[in-house]
Amino acid sequence: MSRCSCPRRYGHRAKAAATVAAFLLFAGSDVYAQAARPALDDLAFLAGCWEGELADGSTIRETYTAPRGGAMLGNSQVSAAGKTLFFEFIQVAQTETGVAYKPSPNAKDSVAFPVAKLTGTAVVFENAAHDFPQRIAYTLEGDKLTARIEKLDGQKSQTFPMKAVPCGGESHRKALAK
Repeated sequence: MSRCSCPRRYGHRAKAAATVAAFLLFAGSDVYAQAARPALDDLAFLAGCWEGELADGSTIRETYTAPRGGAMLGNSQVSAAGKTLFFEFIQVAQTETGVAYKPSPNAKDSVAFPVAKLTGTAVVFENAAHDFPQRIAYTLEGDKLTARIEKLDGQKSQTFPMKAVPCGGESHRKALAK
């Protein structure tokens, strides 16, 4: 009786099957990684107008447009006694690797903070190379949006509680109604 020559006869098929399996494993992981990347539409919960009273008696107001054309545009203003103490223009943009938050405080140059974590109605943006803040986080609970800026080690932080408010534009709406 002859010895089984199965490995010799089917060896090339086993190698081909292993190659296909490895390809599918790596290709599948790339597809998964692409699917797991944050999309701008996942941050639509930020859209609207938000306002809150700060501990020092000043008021913060932030507004964000809905995602459109690969970006959400926003602004932030802190005011007290009829004066603007701080303002910031914000672009939240879709990038090749995910989404980045790009604030321009007091119209200065922007620094990108890529999404580090996104879960439902909470997002964390981080940039370890920036001096302060290194982390910018937003959490929506009901009609309350809380923004938090901090260093990655937690040594320095500020929290900005806000609630949903009307966006204004009453005179514009009246003009449209005519």
